[in-house]
This record gives sequence, C-alpha cells and structure tokens, in this order.
Amino acid sequence: MKTNNIYTLLIFCAMLIISSCDKDAVQIIHTPPNGPLVRVYNFALNGPSANFFINDFKISAANSTTGKELATGLGYSGVFPTNNSYINAPTSGSVAFKTIVPLNATVNPGITVANVTSTIETGKYYSFYTSGVFDATAKTTSGFIIEDMIPAVDTSTAYVRIVNTVPNAGIAGFDLKGVNTTTLATVVIAAPTAYKAASEFVKVPNGIYNLTAVSTNTPTSYTIIRNAVSFSKGFVYTISTRGDATLATGTNARALDLTRNR
Repeated sequence: MKTNNIYTLLIFCAMLIISSCDKDAVQIIHTPPNGPLVRVYNFALNGPSANFFINDFKISAANSTTGKELATGLGYSGVFPTNNSYINAPTSGSVAFKTIVPLNATVNPGITVANVTSTIETGKYYSFYTSGVFDATAKTTSGFIIEDMIPAVDTSTAYVRIVNTVPNAGIAGFDLKGVNTTTLATVVIAAPTAYKAASEFVKVPNGIYNLTAVSTNTPTSYTIIRNAVSFSKGFVYTISTRGDATLATGTNARALDLTRNR
C-alpha cells in the first residue's frame, strides 16, 4: 500500500512538471510596482546642481564616502535613476516634488529651487522635470510632472515618445520623426508637442534611426537632430527636448535626450 502511494505521488509530481512546461502555461513577464515609481530630470537652464525630494524624503544625491552630504547634486542635463530604472516613492497621494541645493554648496546652500505639487498613485510611473530658465534673483525655476503611460510588454516592437522641456520653441512645440538608417523609412513618432507636455508612446520598428525634432515657431523654426539612435524591440523609450531653442552649440544648446523607461 505504501509503495502504491509513493508511485502515485511520483506520477503527480511528474504531471506538474510537464504541465508547467506546456507552451500554454501562464508566465509572469512583468510585475506591477508596489508603489508610485519616479524618475527625475534636471533640465532647467542655468540652474544649480540639486538634490531631489518627495516631501522631505530625499530621492537623489551624489554618492558620499564621508557620511556628509556632498556640495553637489544632480547637475544640468542629469537624469536619476538612469536607463530602465525608477525610484520607489516613499508615499502616494498628494505630494510635493522639490529640488534643493545641497547644504554644503558654496552658492545658495539649502535653497529650494523648484516645488511642484502633484497626486501620485500606487502602481503608476512618473517623471519629474525641472525646466525653464533659472531666475537668479528669485533663485527658482519651473518644473512639471507627467505620468509615464508605459504600454504593455510587446516583444515585437519598440515604443517611443517625446517630452518637450524647451521653454522658447513656440506654443506648438516640437514634433519628432525618425528615419530608419537601413530601410530609409520615415516614422512619425509625435505631432508638435507643447512645452511641459508629452506625446503618447507609439510603436517604432526595431532599428537604428536618425531623429529630427522641428518646432513651428514664428518667425523662426528650430530643428534638433540626433543621429544613430537604436530602438530595440521590447523596450520603451523617451526622447526629451532640452536646452535653449536659439542655441546650436554650447552647454545650453538645444538637444535630444534619450532615456529608456523599460
């Protein structure tokens, strides 16, 4: 009797193993986050390096080996965390996103540069941008928060959007197109997108692209070019405009920033 029970148990275990290998078995590819997830961008022109906070909880800082806060934080054009990463926010609901100059900085220590209130929800992704031009008198800059409406996992294509942080490119903002360097096919990624706005994520075939963003500003339009950008199927990307629309060279020149959301 005992032998029969052992055989029955072995057969049952074997059936479990076989069923788990079945091509129709359920596979968990992506698990939703436990709380709101946040990424930050310091894109304010002429702004200081700063640390980012949600309420009074610091979510970004330069690495210190002394145990003391460094005199520098996230500098201009900096992104934290980098590709394919987000910060798990300490709380949900109505929160204040802030950038604060480090207390040990030599200029404007402890000054709150940007302060933007928004409501964030568990299970959703967000990007917080500082933007505009730093006001040296008021010691403040602008900022905005957008929800990252990341599409469901699709291993057959890439997804791309544009976020416009350039304050002086006209009311309509920048569009975004890509030319596949192999097929020479043009993909329209986004219609003109206003300042502090984001386009929807759209499908872009796997490949390498030369990107062009054009504003419809009057009387002068502005063009930003970034070549040889790889979009890989299964991944989600954000192209952010930044800089001064009127500048073609230098630290504050208009540019296209690439980050991966997933």
